Amino acid sequence: MPHISKNKLDDKTFTQIHDKLIKTISGLRNRNTCKDFMGELLTRTEKIMLAKRLAIIFMVNENISIYEISNILQVSPSTVARISNGTENNSYNHILKIINKKQYGDLSTTIEKFILMGMPPRTSKNRWKFLNRLH
Repeated sequence: MPHISKNKLDDKTFTQIHDKLIKTISGLRNRNTCKDFMGELLTRTEKIMLAKRLAIIFMVNENISIYEISNILQVSPSTVARISNGTENNSYNHILKIINKKQYGDLSTTIEKFILMGMPPRTSKNRWKFLNRLH
């Protein structure tokens, strides 16, 4: 679980560093540069958390049931329901516009890979190694 310092930033400082983050990310020009940048910036836990969150949005957008998403991604049904409610309440409009504009390949093929490979147990030290096989 990602941790946030107990020491809060003032709004001005947060806005400045957030704007710098957005400017930096928007300046990334290709997949390898983006992959390297995210690899250095994010911890493994943060990458998994963000990838799962985006996968849930993709899958909800494809009308896959909360139960199926929960089983495939090994997340709680309440997490899927929370994100699903967010899609219904327009909390993910920008993400959904991007998803619906671009071609990401056949989502069902990706989902089938998750199902066929089986999600690893939640307690294993190397439980996310299988994700490397998707690339």
